[in-house]
Amino acid sequence: MLPARINTAQIDDDMNRSGILISDYWVWNDKFLYYLVPTLSISQSDGIQWLFVDSDTIESYRKQLDERIFDIINRYKVQSNVPGFLISKANFYFCSIPADLPCLEEWIRENYPEQYEVIQNFGPRQHLPKRIDHHDGKYAEIKQALSEIQRLERLKRKQMIYKSAQQIWAELNELDNMNLLELLPR
Repeated sequence: MLPARINTAQIDDDMNRSGILISDYWVWNDKFLYYLVPTLSISQSDGIQWLFVDSDTIESYRKQLDERIFDIINRYKVQSNVPGFLISKANFYFCSIPADLPCLEEWIRENYPEQYEVIQNFGPRQHLPKRIDHHDGKYAEIKQALSEIQRLERLKRKQMIYKSAQQIWAELNELDNMNLLELLPR
């Protein structure tokens, strides 16, 4: 018998294995788009492993899955609205495209007002610099604000993934005349 609820600890392991929340790159919303595909796994305690499939690969699963299952997966994709900036290593920030800096700042203002205030009030400029080197102490507060945004966005993405996985799983369990053990890819 398959569980009624998903195992978030298992999803955490699947996220860690896939590396989707570990990436140093923050990208425009059309880039951070994942479909959650449940698969059967003998090594998992509940038998379910979650794959994080990008938009370029999802069509290959259409052939492997029943159309109803594919439609459910497609309905609950995970997409982030985070603008692009790169954190290449600890204490070194580089905003991806200089022309995108105003969009990034506006997004921070709307979503993280406390961090936006820090960015506005510290450093020799009143906005995000294109690059902050780890040796540059005058941007320490801005680096800390960006680091906090990154931490909070990872938590937000994690919650989005949990919610999507639970919605997918609940709908899969409601399907009539289906044996999920036979229909999920292995």
